[in-house]
Amino acid sequence: MDGGGLGGDDREIWGLPDDSEMYAPDLIGVCPREPADPFSRWVSENAIYLFRCGLGRLKKPDKHHGRRVYYDTTVLRVTSWITSILASLLPIASILILLHLDSLKMKLWVIGAFNVLLSVCLKTLTEAKRAELFAVTAA
Repeated sequence: MDGGGLGGDDREIWGLPDDSEMYAPDLIGVCPREPADPFSRWVSENAIYLFRCGLGRLKKPDKHHGRRVYYDTTVLRVTSWITSILASLLPIASILILLHLDSLKMKLWVIGAFNVLLSVCLKTLTEAKRAELFAVTAA
């Protein structure tokens, strides 16, 4: 085609290469999702209920679609922040609680409870394998 591409009446059906904002609003590009941990999958599957309950009012309508559009990447970013904050607060919370206990027996129970909590968090919030769970809880 001598580098001219489409030159007929339908040359602008897919949009213009010079104008990135001019495209048909019913066209979508399919991009594979990044693998998500069980917590992120659960939140992204149920996030629409949060948006229906009023959280969606914070989002402006999309200029191309005329309605509010919610992206999985935003939900995955929020769950990543939640798991990061929880991962940093869990050891601090265990140390603060252990500082205020006097009984050795009670301290051992609290250490055991935090160990179980850590393994539950690892299983639900990450893609950790069973061997990794054993290694972390043993350490």
